[in-house]
Amino acid sequence: MNEKTYEEVAKSLFLTFPLLKKHFRAHGHGKCDSKQKQYVVTPGQFISIMMLSDHGPMPISQLAKMINTTKPNMTMLVDRMESGGFVERRRKESDRRVVEIVLTEKARKGLEDHKQHIIKHYSKHLHKLEDQDVIRLGEIAEEMAEILSRAKK
Repeated sequence: MNEKTYEEVAKSLFLTFPLLKKHFRAHGHGKCDSKQKQYVVTPGQFISIMMLSDHGPMPISQLAKMINTTKPNMTMLVDRMESGGFVERRRKESDRRVVEIVLTEKARKGLEDHKQHIIKHYSKHLHKLEDQDVIRLGEIAEEMAEILSRAKK
């Protein structure tokens, strides 16, 4: 495939993201009920929790590489997540010298609650579209997920 095609697809994706953000943006963002307040984390903490959820327990150095930060910054971030009850440090069973960062049940529950909250929010906004457009968007989203999951790492 030629470079121009790659650039055109990249441009289309680039132009799509602001439209998604505009259509699905949260009104009253930042407001949360008492149940949600126990799960409030910073963007860096949220990304770290997502990485641990997707990839399982790992040492701080590996997590730092995955989110593109330094080990000292990652250590401070993990310290704050640990004091918030979102992660624990545990020795790896196969090599007791290695300390891994592990998600707590609180983090898993918070992630699931957040996911359900976002799905309800998106669903509410999808009701504003025509039925055939909702069906088509669903098909496109599934196709994008399938294509991106096959991408070379």
